[in-house]
Amino acid sequence: MRRFVVILITSLLGLTACGGDSGPGLDEYADALAEGILADDNDDSLDTTDDEAHCIGDATAPIIGLDALEEAGTPEEVTELAEDDLSAFDLSDGKAIDIATATFDCVDGIVDQLIESFETGSDDIDQCLADELEDAQLIPLLAISLKGADVTEEDTADLTETLVACSGGDDGDEERLAYESALTSFLMSDAAGELGDTEATCIASEALGIIGRDRTVALGTPDEFVAATTDDLDALELTDQEIIAVADAYIGCAPGVVDELRTAFVAGTGITGEPAVCLTEAVDDYVAAQILALSLSGADRPAILQSLQSTVQTCA
Repeated sequence: MRRFVVILITSLLGLTACGGDSGPGLDEYADALAEGILADDNDDSLDTTDDEAHCIGDATAPIIGLDALEEAGTPEEVTELAEDDLSAFDLSDGKAIDIATATFDCVDGIVDQLIESFETGSDDIDQCLADELEDAQLIPLLAISLKGADVTEEDTADLTETLVACSGGDDGDEERLAYESALTSFLMSDAAGELGDTEATCIASEALGIIGRDRTVALGTPDEFVAATTDDLDALELTDQEIIAVADAYIGCAPGVVDELRTAFVAGTGITGEPAVCLTEAVDDYVAAQILALSLSGADRPAILQSLQSTVQTCA
């Protein structure tokens, strides 16, 4: 299954996986997807073990849905489709993010594989990239490719900045630090949170990397940027993928917030008893990121809300 496509000075992440078909059930389609992943011998393919491929297949089949898989064809046909992309399934942004997230969760060393595809020729640059790149920065790019769309220069602007910085460029470092410091101070002073300096700095750094310089400075000085985003992040006009990436970065830096989000979410549904226990177990890190994403955005996010409603319905 072709995963990475090297484009421009950086390599753009390109996953083509998937499958679809009618058939006995999700288990058969999951196996078919895994077989397709393992069968791909393209030079740019993501290296996966048998267990990793089946992990991706098991996660991807229910996200695509049995109806869409049945419409696509038989499990055998799905195996062939798994060597292509997922454009045939007309994935929503939310489903593409779900599958991309599952891929990162299933495959060990996926970031290292991406860095190797960059062919920087420098161990120091590769190590810098390994230290700086985060899943939350790459998952949205993978999600774009999953939908069969081209990853553009604009999509990879933040990734390019990281590569340039790791290659020795330091233009804008002082500016970046000023915004990061202002955002860190706000996060630590926010009455709703109890973040330490390390956690707050981590969140600020990751969030600014996802938001990008242009949208950051467009809101004004560091203090004006913080003021404009105090209540929510709508002034930044983030896509669903980006707002979830910011939330995922937040959780990655401060994992303790997941328990708070889980408790608040279950309580907010009004569900009790066994269904509440089921829902509590269903709120993993990614579902928690969806919950946090809604709280970070005051705008309507129907795709994210629908995904959360589906989670609730599985237990209600």
